[in-house]
Amino acid sequence: MEDSFSIVHASEGVGVPLADTQRSENAIVVGIAHAVLGDEKVKWRDLAGDYNLIRNHIAATIPGFADFNARCDQPGGFYLGNAAAELRFNTPTQKAGFSSAALPASLFPQDLPEVPFTLQTLRSHD
Repeated sequence: MEDSFSIVHASEGVGVPLADTQRSENAIVVGIAHAVLGDEKVKWRDLAGDYNLIRNHIAATIPGFADFNARCDQPGGFYLGNAAAELRFNTPTQKAGFSSAALPASLFPQDLPEVPFTLQTLRSHD
């Protein structure tokens, strides 16, 4: 099942920084990772501006991303797949899972007598 979703292609930021001190999202995340984890296992600072290196790490750790850099060179990208769209759920029941978690009361107006429920979705890919 291939559709317009789950198409992966290389991308890099193209925006012009508003100031010399403005850092990319990638540089911020790399800086946090380096400060917290050090560089014994991963040379975080090397990843700050090297998207090919980032994709190599992704290819080495995430199923479905083998040859990520080469596949990104394909015109239009490549189809990664989408288990949920294909109704395949990697759960013990082989069905989609639902859960509930209360939201903090501070998110709701004080004069609201009761919030019966809040519906939200969470996705990590398409």
